[in-house]
Amino acid sequence: MHSDGYADKPFINRVHSGEAFGYGGLVASMLWGLALLALTVSGVTLYWRLAGANRQGRTGITRWFF
Repeated sequence: MHSDGYADKPFINRVHSGEAFGYGGLVASMLWGLALLALTVSGVTLYWRLAGANRQGRTGITRWFF
């Protein structure tokens, strides 16, 4: 990895993108982004399933919890 290509970027930007830690940092940033995407998709899926269960006539505490 060429360090001269990153000399014009501020250090905080390089840390945030993972460039400051070499290829390992770039891979870790990519995996972290994929994990965030997976958690978002699974959270939305669970929410829609729960909201769908609420439309089937449930009331009270069972409306909000499994």
